[in-house]
Amino acid sequence: MKSGLLAHEGAGPFERIVDLACDVFDIPTALFTLVGDDFQVYLTQRGLDAGQPCDEKSAFKHSLCRQVAVTARTLAISDAAKDAVTAGNPNVETFGIGAYLGVPVRLPTGEVIGSLAVISSDPYHWSDREVRRLETLSSVLEDEIRVRVGETKWRNLFDKLVEGFVLAEAIRGETGRLVDWMHVEVNDAYGKLVGIERADARGKKASELFPDLEAGWRDDFAKVVDEQEVVTFIRHVSHNGRWYEGSAQPLSDDRFVVLFIDVTARMEEQTRRADMQRETEHRLKNSLAVVASIARQTFRCATSIEDARDTLLGRIDVLTRAHLVLHDGGRGGGAIAAVLETAFAPFAGKGRMEMNGPAVVIGPQSATNLALVTHELATNAAKYGALSSESGRVDIDWWIEQADGEAILSLNWCERGGPPARQPERLSIGTRLIKAGLQVAGGHCEIRYEPEGLVCELRAPLKAIQAR
Repeated sequence: MKSGLLAHEGAGPFERIVDLACDVFDIPTALFTLVGDDFQVYLTQRGLDAGQPCDEKSAFKHSLCRQVAVTARTLAISDAAKDAVTAGNPNVETFGIGAYLGVPVRLPTGEVIGSLAVISSDPYHWSDREVRRLETLSSVLEDEIRVRVGETKWRNLFDKLVEGFVLAEAIRGETGRLVDWMHVEVNDAYGKLVGIERADARGKKASELFPDLEAGWRDDFAKVVDEQEVVTFIRHVSHNGRWYEGSAQPLSDDRFVVLFIDVTARMEEQTRRADMQRETEHRLKNSLAVVASIARQTFRCATSIEDARDTLLGRIDVLTRAHLVLHDGGRGGGAIAAVLETAFAPFAGKGRMEMNGPAVVIGPQSATNLALVTHELATNAAKYGALSSESGRVDIDWWIEQADGEAILSLNWCERGGPPARQPERLSIGTRLIKAGLQVAGGHCEIRYEPEGLVCELRAPLKAIQAR
């Protein structure tokens, strides 16, 4: 037989139906028999003498269960010793049959595969009502067979797939709604995708495997068994941090199958893109605010429209190049060396600016501020300081030191070989930009106008400027 019925592990539901038949008819013997062309198997039985052979040629040839299966008709014998059908049948004496009632059991295709029978050790007249009762029990048996045949086909097919497969049975609460489900069967791919071995998942409730499973899973599967609908899903399992996409399909009132794949990488990429979009929008908003502020202060302090235009374009240019550095560095920010090189780009041809310091990455806002600060310092140096003289030079050094258990980033701008630094009569926008540059990160700026040249010292908590 190729129905797949015998491939299922255990016969629990069949045993319960046979036990129920004994209770309903108040007799000790009932059996569910599978019958083939040349064999019969008592799949489950109660009350037969276990010492009697059930597969000898004579027993098979005279089997009443085989007769029910071959004729595909109900067989009701009230007195087996006297009935014309059974008189002289050796099985009557061998198995102590006084009265026999058997009904055919069919596959979903209609093929008869055996019988469900009850046996009395004494003669007994079976009423029409009792015949209907056994036929009803047979239909319940056939429902279970339909599920099992379907399950076996699912298993044979899905054991070969790379997708995860679950054959599940609903566990209902007091209200009748699904509150959990049993993993009746899973395939090998399930173990690989979920991280739980196939043998460890079989026979376990979802709540045992995933104690903190999200309620959405129960809602989806409740809809499958209650409304008998196919449900598709993309859901997260916090227990293992993975995302799964798949579908659940009903098999019967309480059983359903689930097919799924791991889409964690795809979901993480979508999240990363969404984060990048939000970050881009945030940076753009901040950049527009900075540009507006710079423009207002530039025109307020400019001596002419031409001066304002050139100064503003220079500041916007360094702001743009700073954002390119941040884009290349990703969401984490920008390296100090790359930020400084961006700010110094318009002055690099002079070849008199030297940078020294460790590799340190700072946050996006801090990187933008540092670029603006150093651009202002370089602009002032080119106009009035060391870079305005052929012999002048600028050294930029930065390092990390500890102060009161906290890492502090220090950066020194030191001009030498140019004209003496002179403190301006009024605080220019450039000087204000320099002084305010790192204050947002809890930093400090000191500018000294020395005879050898201008010195600017910047200090800020490393943690703060890396976070912004």
